[in-house]
Amino acid sequence: MIYRPKDIVSGDFYWLSVTKDYTFVVLGDCTGHGVPGAFMSMIGIRILGELINEMKMDRPSIILETMHEKIQAALKQDITENNDGMDIAICRFQFLGGEDNAWHLQYAGAKQPAYLKRKDSNETEIIEPNRRGIGGQSFADVFFFEDKDVDLKQGDRIYLTSDGLKDQNNVIRKRFGTNRLKMMFSMTTTEKIQDQKKFMETIINNWQGLEEQRDDVSLWGMELGDHALVPQI
Repeated sequence: MIYRPKDIVSGDFYWLSVTKDYTFVVLGDCTGHGVPGAFMSMIGIRILGELINEMKMDRPSIILETMHEKIQAALKQDITENNDGMDIAICRFQFLGGEDNAWHLQYAGAKQPAYLKRKDSNETEIIEPNRRGIGGQSFADVFFFEDKDVDLKQGDRIYLTSDGLKDQNNVIRKRFGTNRLKMMFSMTTTEKIQDQKKFMETIINNWQGLEEQRDDVSLWGMELGDHALVPQI
């Protein structure tokens, strides 16, 4: 995890929960940064705990739809001009086992993609999100959140990141961008996941140099292993 708030508190948040059958990994990028962004982060974390841990929801797309409704209600967006919300990615991992230590990923994203680097491939794939955020003006009658199912195996890596890194400029005002992000994942994948963070931080630091950090920055990388996480009772 590379987690760099622009201010003391952050509008980015990350959240993990282990249930009987699944491991949920979530990264959110809320409207604004600093205190207003942190307020939205608190709302997002509270709602995730309610839906997944208490109500036992397990479909990422339905979780996103319900989060959207609850944020609208919490901020009274139907009667106010408040348009705050968040971009968010939900990954639900299930360990299947077998000879390849197979995994299954069900993903849904609200303007927040997931990046996949398979162990036996040199390319970084993008699992595309739906082009609709959480909270704010509703487009529920036009755009629906969709689940995307991906078969994975031991050694594959998944990355989630907020827009802060992609939008960070260097000294000549050039953005880091999606292509450079994918290249960074691919060129450092031969490193152990624990060491990969150090190489990525060096790349990011060299890119930013003495330029001001524009936004909250979050990057979460994970490698699939040979067993599932065990829920803590």
